[in-house]
Amino acid sequence: MVVSHQSSAIVRGLPLWNVELGRVHVSTCARGRSRKTDRLHVHSAPFDETEVTNVDGMRVLSAARTVVDLARAVPFEEAVVIGDAAMHNYRLTTNDLLEALDRWPRRPGAAKARRAIAFMDARSESPGESRSRVRMHLAGLPEPELQHVITDAQGNFIARVDFALPEFGIVGEFDGRAKYTRLLRPHTTPAQTVYDEKLREDALRSQTLQVLRWTWPDLNPFHPTATRWHNAITRATR
Repeated sequence: MVVSHQSSAIVRGLPLWNVELGRVHVSTCARGRSRKTDRLHVHSAPFDETEVTNVDGMRVLSAARTVVDLARAVPFEEAVVIGDAAMHNYRLTTNDLLEALDRWPRRPGAAKARRAIAFMDARSESPGESRSRVRMHLAGLPEPELQHVITDAQGNFIARVDFALPEFGIVGEFDGRAKYTRLLRPHTTPAQTVYDEKLREDALRSQTLQVLRWTWPDLNPFHPTATRWHNAITRATR
């Protein structure tokens, strides 16, 4: 028996969004149906020892296997959040995840997992960025470049932005609290951090770029933010 699914993700420090956390999840190779109690969910899911690692004395399924198991079970957006983080933190590739999926091809949910894996991207740096990518995709927006570097005419670095449509001169920034925590340098006040971010945005706009920003509440519903993107594209094409 090994720690698996969302419990494995938690042990590995991977973020989960909108996923049930009321039970400890483990997997066993024993045949039979999965069973649940108020605090435990035992999955009947075959694995081999190459998929098991030791984390703080616990037998835990690998990061790739954890992503695949969750991608089989949870909706697309939730799967992308965990998959992006695992790819980023554990340097997993799409092939690594497909390999883990194809090792047990007859398990249910393979098709939905394959679709989610194809969309996962190691360049997403937070759950908010991952969710933003999904919402942009569902809104029919062009696929953005991630972590795009902006330079001036002389090639001097200006900024690295979360999302960019360079062909339209549009950049997008997801503003979560974690982002500002990362930006908060030693001996720098929160007010200075916000001011520095304003100067950064002014520098982006000086390059005749349209800058769009949104936060967690803007992800649901996403329609107003998607409309801002569509309007910016329309302005750029005139």
